[in-house]
Amino acid sequence: MEQECLRIACIFDEIARACEFAQNAALGMGSSDLEAYHCYLAVDEACTNVVEHGRREESSAEACIEVCFQREGERLTLIISDDSGPFDPLAQPDPDPAVGLAGRESGGWGIYFIKRLMDDVRYVRKDGRNHLILSKRIRQIPDSAPSIDAMRHPIAVVTSGAKLVKIAPSGHYDARCANLLSDEVARWTDAGRSQFIIDMSGVSYISSGGLKLLVNLWQRARERRTRIVLAMIPVYIRELMEVSGLDLIFNTAETIEQAEAILSK
Repeated sequence: MEQECLRIACIFDEIARACEFAQNAALGMGSSDLEAYHCYLAVDEACTNVVEHGRREESSAEACIEVCFQREGERLTLIISDDSGPFDPLAQPDPDPAVGLAGRESGGWGIYFIKRLMDDVRYVRKDGRNHLILSKRIRQIPDSAPSIDAMRHPIAVVTSGAKLVKIAPSGHYDARCANLLSDEVARWTDAGRSQFIIDMSGVSYISSGGLKLLVNLWQRARERRTRIVLAMIPVYIRELMEVSGLDLIFNTAETIEQAEAILSK
C-alpha cells in the first residue's frame, strides 16, 4: 500500500495545499477530472470544518491538520486528522434537501456533500486526534469538470438596457472570495437594476460556502424584489445543486439567451 502525508497549519490560507495534495493523489491513480474534483471538494470541506469548528484558540497557526492518502488498487483513502478536542462530524443529522430555504439549518452541508461524493466515510478518535477517513473507488468517470484553478479571478460585468446586469464570475469560488459576487449584485441593485443573469460557465470550483452565497443571493433578491437567473451551470456544480435541492429553488437556463427570455416574461 502506498501512503503519503502532508501537514498544514490550522488556518484557512493553508487549506488549498491540502486540497491540491488530495487532487494530485487521485490524478496519480489515473482518475478523471471529476473524480479528482470530488476528492478536492471533500478535503476542502473537511479541513474547513476543522478550522471553523474544531479550533477555538486565538492562535490556530500552531495547530496541525494532517492529510494522508493511501492508494491500493482502485481504492483511494484520504485521512484528515487534527489535534483539536473530540468531535465527530458524522454524529450530526444530515440536512434535508427537501426542506425549503426558510426552514433550513445553515450548517451540515459540507459533511453532507462529503458523504454523497465519497464511497465510504468514517470517524475515529485515536492517539488524541480526530480522524475523518474518506474512501473512494477510482472508476475513471468520463470528465465533466474542468481542472481546478485555486487562483481567485475578478468578475466580469455587462449591463443591458435599464434593468439587466450580466455578471460572470470565474475561477475558484469558496465562501471568502465569493463575497465579491454578492457585493457586485448589491452594488447594482442599489443603482436601480432589478434583473441579473449570473453566468456560471467560468467557475472552476465551488464549495458549500459558495453555494451558501447563492442562497443568500436568492434570499436578498426576494427581499428587494429583484430577479436572478443562473445560466450555463457546469455539470459538476449542477450535481451539487441537485444533491442539496437548490436546483428546485433557482431559475436556471442553459444559455444566456434562455436566461434573457425568462427575465423578459
